[in-house]
Amino acid sequence: MEDSGAEFHTKKFSAIRNSKRFLVDWILQIYSTGFATQTILQKPMKVEGSFPVLLVTMSQSQNHPQASKPIIKPTLECIGKGACGSVWAISSYDDIDFLPSSHVIKRGDGSKYRSVSNEQLIQTHLLSKLRRISGLFDHSYRVDFPEHKALIQPDSPAWSVYLPGLPSGYSPCQALVNERIMPAPRAVRRLLVQKFWNVPEDQIVSILDDRTNDHCLIRPYLGRRRTETKPLNSRLPKTMRKTLRNFPLHIDQMEELGLAVGEYAMAMADALAFMFWIAEVDACDVEFVLARPRPSSSGHSSTRTPASQPHLGNRKFNDGVLGLHTLWVLDFDCCQRLLMDMEGVEHAAEKFVKNDSYYPRLSKNERDMLLWKIFKRRFLRTSEAILLGEKTSEGLGRSQFPGLLIKRIEEKCPVKNGGLSGGDYGENEGSAAV
Repeated sequence: MEDSGAEFHTKKFSAIRNSKRFLVDWILQIYSTGFATQTILQKPMKVEGSFPVLLVTMSQSQNHPQASKPIIKPTLECIGKGACGSVWAISSYDDIDFLPSSHVIKRGDGSKYRSVSNEQLIQTHLLSKLRRISGLFDHSYRVDFPEHKALIQPDSPAWSVYLPGLPSGYSPCQALVNERIMPAPRAVRRLLVQKFWNVPEDQIVSILDDRTNDHCLIRPYLGRRRTETKPLNSRLPKTMRKTLRNFPLHIDQMEELGLAVGEYAMAMADALAFMFWIAEVDACDVEFVLARPRPSSSGHSSTRTPASQPHLGNRKFNDGVLGLHTLWVLDFDCCQRLLMDMEGVEHAAEKFVKNDSYYPRLSKNERDMLLWKIFKRRFLRTSEAILLGEKTSEGLGRSQFPGLLIKRIEEKCPVKNGGLSGGDYGENEGSAAV
């Protein structure tokens, strides 16, 4: 795509020398202002030890004849796949443990029944509601929501930059560009391997050096225990230690690590109350992960972030063996708007029961039942603060819906047999009250 009479020039890309801001920010800015991509010079180069890029020539746009900026071609790496599609990020980091926040591209190349455009619609709706919350969750445990950057259509000129970075055989499609949730640091990945994969020490380094294991997000299953555990001198099958991506951390494993599961339960309860009663979204098939907080302006992880970065609450979790971390909620492609009536209550109960076991569940295990009570009490308390005095067109007080919802969940949830017992969760909510 060439502009008539345009002057061509080549510049060495140095925009991230100090701030190390992710290159996609530049791409989106360039395309939003009408710049045009020119010939890609096949000359790889490293920029300040951060990202591999290809040098690109840039013409002056007819819309902006006095302006000229570099276009880069990122090399992309698949960091996850799901029913909705594949997820890609910039590859070949020098050290992922010290990289500031960046972005991911979620391609809508999965099931025809899933939609990144629906995810974009729900996500932007949630983010708009988060911006309007005034102090309601100030003392709650922190829950982060990924920032939304763009929805790319198949005919978008952005694919002239993204597509060369993908493996051969990929074609343009609808895609979502979101903030990346930064994975667990190497020390935490090592801990998970040592504790739960039980591999020989001489294999741990090779596992950690495997780039596919860099992208480690931890799924906290507060409603599920492992069906069996292996003695310390036995090894798990290879199929159970295939990857550290989306690492499933069951309640008995969290107990073994001494994690503050009661805090996670209260954070999930607050997030669910927000989605149900403020955003009026059914939270169908959403996921929760434990990961690093957003980096501060200095590039180091911090829970102190500007109000513009979407989140609930500001109270940090007990760091424990995971170090500084936060709870993230993501994957909204299955979500729909929730009706504020009894039909909506029934629908929300069904989606809660069918979701993966992130939330605590009814159980014959005393520890699990205690955790369910913590979650239930917190959900009702937060919901009450949100809905106090509200009524529906049916004449029902909306403040009745949370109690009716919990009742339907308890009726629908089968009581699970208890597994391993664990330590004290702690029921004291303290100043975490909404």
